[in-house]
Amino acid sequence: MLPHFAISLVKHSYSPGTATGMLFNLPLGVLLIHAQLSADATSRFEVWRDIVLYALLLAVGAFGSLYGAHAILAARRA
Repeated sequence: MLPHFAISLVKHSYSPGTATGMLFNLPLGVLLIHAQLSADATSRFEVWRDIVLYALLLAVGAFGSLYGAHAILAARRA
């Protein structure tokens, strides 16, 4: 997320990946860090389970965003 955001600031235009990072990476990263710092995540299994779960959620969100963007562009061209 940070590289895309930095490029957007430098170029004064939108950089692909910025919105996805803000909508998916940032909240999921915050949730993961919060889970790791809480008293509930004590075993290594729980830590890795959470990491895999958040990675899957991130992948679904990213691919969903790409699919939605392609659908919008296809509708605009038609």
